[in-house]
Amino acid sequence: MENSNINTPNPTKYTHLKSGLLARFINFFMKRIVVGKTEFIFHHGKPENPSVFICNHTRAKGPLALQYLYPGDIRTWSNSKLIERKSCYDQFKNNIIKNIRGEKLFRLLLPIGIPIVNWYYKKQLNCIPVYHDMSVIKTFNNSVETLINGVNVAIYPEIKETVKNEVISDFATGFSYLGFYYFRKTGKILQYYPVYIAQTLRQIHFGKPIAYNPELSMKEQSLSITEYLENSITELARSLPPHKIITVYGDYKIHADSPKRS
Repeated sequence: MENSNINTPNPTKYTHLKSGLLARFINFFMKRIVVGKTEFIFHHGKPENPSVFICNHTRAKGPLALQYLYPGDIRTWSNSKLIERKSCYDQFKNNIIKNIRGEKLFRLLLPIGIPIVNWYYKKQLNCIPVYHDMSVIKTFNNSVETLINGVNVAIYPEIKETVKNEVISDFATGFSYLGFYYFRKTGKILQYYPVYIAQTLRQIHFGKPIAYNPELSMKEQSLSITEYLENSITELARSLPPHKIITVYGDYKIHADSPKRS
């Protein structure tokens, strides 16, 4: 069945689909030049209602492919520190470009590049800011409003410092509470889809979703939702032909004898 949330009531507010010549150029550039052709594979059917996509993070290109090429509307969670200029500069200097090849050159370019990056995240990509303090309620409210307006929410919950396996790092569990807030506002059940971005294969795989259960407390199900999604993404990756996995902590080439998904 075709995705029922393709036509968003207000795409300029809830997606990256901005009006104007510059926005159209950026969309074209991202789709055709930066990302390129990507195949979407739905192992258990395409989502029929606005859902949450829990994904592995392949640095920039994979998330951009999902954002710009998915056959429907998506809005992505992004660290709030990338939305404000000062914190964006600190985030790039102390985290994103730290210890990478060409770090010295990137540091020199930061004063020029940060205003552009900040403008892109805030005005063009139209991310949902993720706060790591009491303001996190804004993240959930913004996400619920986005879902109500027919737009999927993409989340990359990996904790870079704690590697789980050759595919992903451990997931932070906070995202799982989105189902609770969505149900409280709408009375509807939210689905979380495991999504494996196979960047080097130019494929994005959607696994079997898990649903929020209003009969259980969040304390009971937060961990089980998170573990299910971690395991499902790992199984999706291991079920594919040998390929180079792009991760937040380094590249890994999966072996031909890795466990296969039944």
